[in-house]
Amino acid sequence: MHYLLDEQDFNDAFSQSDLERCQHFVSAAAQHKEVWGLKNNVGWATVESDGSVCVPVWPHPQFAASLAKDNWEYYEAVLIPLHEFLSTMLPGMDKDNVLLALFPNLELEGVVTTAAQAKSIIEEALEH
Repeated sequence: MHYLLDEQDFNDAFSQSDLERCQHFVSAAAQHKEVWGLKNNVGWATVESDGSVCVPVWPHPQFAASLAKDNWEYYEAVLIPLHEFLSTMLPGMDKDNVLLALFPNLELEGVVTTAAQAKSIIEEALEH
């Protein structure tokens, strides 16, 4: 179940550095056992990063929903249970060479990583 997020926490999180938001994402995903993405009837929202397809993910539905505008106005925040994210989604993304943007901000800036790297750092966080 996602954690409570007030306006101050929301604004504080989005004002953090890319690395701090990445660490927040990993910690929250491990603690709350969930990840959030934006999805519509066609599929997941994606961005391009250095010529590669990249799927942005967030630790809370409010962060994801805040970007459901402009090009993503027909997308909605969708829960991805952590076990499904680790066992199904990330291996599929790794096979397809799709990258992840971990907790990008409102300008879609954030840490971009491979699915295998994301899986590794989340599994490490789960062990601690």
